[in-house]
Amino acid sequence: MSMNTAVLHGKRDGYSIFRHILPAFIFTVLVVTSHSLPLYAETSTLGVLKTATLKQSDEYIHGLIFFQGSLWASTRTAPCRVLRIDPETLGYERIVLDDGFNEGEDLAAAEGLIWVILYGIPSRIVRIYPETLYWETALTFSPEEFTRGGSLEYAFGYLWAGGGDGKIVRVDPRTLEYEVFDFSSALGRLQVHALTSGGGYLWGSSPIFRESETRVDESIILRIDPHNPKGYAAVFLQDAPISDDMVYTDETLFAGSESSTSSLFRINSDLTYDRLNNVESGYLGCTAQHDTIWGALSGTPGKLVRHSATTYRCDTYLLPEGFNDANELALDSLNSAIFVTTWGSPARILKIRIPHPVVSAGAF
Repeated sequence: MSMNTAVLHGKRDGYSIFRHILPAFIFTVLVVTSHSLPLYAETSTLGVLKTATLKQSDEYIHGLIFFQGSLWASTRTAPCRVLRIDPETLGYERIVLDDGFNEGEDLAAAEGLIWVILYGIPSRIVRIYPETLYWETALTFSPEEFTRGGSLEYAFGYLWAGGGDGKIVRVDPRTLEYEVFDFSSALGRLQVHALTSGGGYLWGSSPIFRESETRVDESIILRIDPHNPKGYAAVFLQDAPISDDMVYTDETLFAGSESSTSSLFRINSDLTYDRLNNVESGYLGCTAQHDTIWGALSGTPGKLVRHSATTYRCDTYLLPEGFNDANELALDSLNSAIFVTTWGSPARILKIRIPHPVVSAGAF
């Protein structure tokens, strides 16, 4: 197993970052270099407890969390919809935002409220009161200070919003005071498309486009001191696209690649990293439960993959027919259930009993 690192503290010499705005309908990916490993996954079926097909307009789910006994989802639609889903029946209530409040990229829970970041122009953050489903605009950003909102994380007492031009906004959810931090010295105009936290750090990821090509083939991951965001370091990753979801568990950052044969990558706090294993399909989402990382995989049908953060065991599970391109995950650990949504129109959702490991699956 190889270990790689390349740390940035400013612009890369000898490399030009393409100033490219990613279309809203394309998955953003990140990329890493390492030796390729053989496939070590067995495929099994799942214990599906409940399924639902959403109404045609409630499509393209791009954010999913479990909060106060309900599932909450945001949609990449115009306007954005926010769904409160009953985890028992998978029935749901819908909030349709106003015209111009478009493309719900991510959502988070903070101070008892649901917060949604919108990609549309101008970028906004809205907040929702779970008991009444009343919603209001929390912040509207001017194009000069923050655009292309794409990620949202609640950590260290603040909401953190990632956007274009290498910017991250730190928001106090109690007062709505905010400060914009500029990481363009490392990222140029790239969007901070994924955020997570762990190990005392805020972590962000940004895809890179080469000037002569349209595909994403490299990326940068930021490690940020939340108490002094100007103090950061970055690792440059290449040769394997990484999805826009990352998780931190077992003192390590984990991210899955979004390619036809994809890998799970482990990134340490010192920014060394390695490739753990390969699976057939691309990661579109991931979440963590203790030392287990769950991945949502593309495909027809989609798949759910379980990785052990300690033994590197990898199991994959097929979704039912018609449930293609699994893309978002949420855990209800108390009731041993995992919820999976599918990308596209119409959107679908499954409630699955958290499966036991496949007995014959390989380990590294």
